[in-house]
Amino acid sequence: MGEMNAQRIVVTNAMVTTYSTGPITELPKSIVFNNVTFRAVAIVLLLFGLAGQSTAKVRLFDKDIGWPGETLLGEPCYGRPQGTGPFDYADPRFATKGEYRHIIGHSGMSVRTLVEGAHFKPQTERLERGVKSVSPMPDIDYTIRAFPNHHRALWAMVRYYLRQLKRNPNPVVLSGIRRGSSFPPPECYFYRAEAFNPHDPGVPAIFGLYLHKLEKFDAALAQYKKAESMGSPSSDLYYNMGLLYADMNDLENAQKYADIARKSGHPLTGLQRKIDRLKAKQKQSDLADQ
Repeated sequence: MGEMNAQRIVVTNAMVTTYSTGPITELPKSIVFNNVTFRAVAIVLLLFGLAGQSTAKVRLFDKDIGWPGETLLGEPCYGRPQGTGPFDYADPRFATKGEYRHIIGHSGMSVRTLVEGAHFKPQTERLERGVKSVSPMPDIDYTIRAFPNHHRALWAMVRYYLRQLKRNPNPVVLSGIRRGSSFPPPECYFYRAEAFNPHDPGVPAIFGLYLHKLEKFDAALAQYKKAESMGSPSSDLYYNMGLLYADMNDLENAQKYADIARKSGHPLTGLQRKIDRLKAKQKQSDLADQ
């Protein structure tokens, strides 16, 4: 298989993400949309001052966050009550051995390792099965309630929901099914994550991907712009913004972000090919109208 317009999911557990620049021959976790495959955003957490800047506003250990916001169907968000935490995925202290030892009882394990080891193992992230149940969703839900802005768990939750939506294309029916199990749709997890830590650019970047997939273009653009305004210089974010503008038929901005993504080191050319096709189609249409 030749080069494809995508790359493996690179939302990572690391504080600063790196990713391969070679062609990809298999796409186990990609999102295909309008025959173009998204490249999931590489979340580069600019922690220079992030923790200090947000310490007073991140709602650490606040069990009263609840479930703010409304679903895309206009219903109040819902979900299970807070268990352990909430902890901040963007705070390196929760990934450091010995920090917050009073929470986990010993210094040989970090809080994040404890939660992920019990509920977010590789098979769960791959959506193969859960740790405590056959379905991966209960463990993904637990992980996100413990770490509301857990990037990888949020992405796994989105993929799981989209898989359900494909099987159950009526969102009203699916909403009723999920309400019965107390698992809200993805937007509720994102609103909760934003309420918990409004300074984490990874949250709106992934939220934008989800909304883009649902063809909620204006809402997706608002989330992408929010991530961009937080100063996350990710070539993947620029690439996805270019894809969105192309899907909105705004070829001027699509080209602008394609150029920014390329100058920022993005290795793939699928966006430019998509723009070129749309420009050619537009030119043919203009000639036919003359």
